[in-house]
Amino acid sequence: MSFLLTATLIIVGLVAAARKIGDLAPGTKESLKYLTDSENWIGLVSTFIGLYFLIRFLRYIGYIGHAIFSSMLALVSILILIILGILLAQKLYVQWAGGNEKVAGFFNKFASIFDPFREILGLAAIVLGILNMIF
Repeated sequence: MSFLLTATLIIVGLVAAARKIGDLAPGTKESLKYLTDSENWIGLVSTFIGLYFLIRFLRYIGYIGHAIFSSMLALVSILILIILGILLAQKLYVQWAGGNEKVAGFFNKFASIFDPFREILGLAAIVLGILNMIF
């Protein structure tokens, strides 16, 4: 996988799971505070990076049979990156939606569905980032 996807997965995973990581390793709270202060912008950038890799993945969908494990690993990584990106940048998207209730409602509903799984998805993103470095 691309280094950009791997690095973005790990960074987004750290931001999404910052509370859980801070509880497990109290010494990391100060280091993660820098990332969590910028979570809206990190989410925005990771959403667009995820969409770019999704389009790129769909272009090569005919070759999935040649590398099934790597392809599924890439697809799950991309989808988690997009989900976490939307979750992290949800406030920014709602603010940009202005008075458009349909768009704001979509992002609020999306957040209400996936926000309970935010830390789990964050930890999964970190693991998938490490797996992408290996494979």
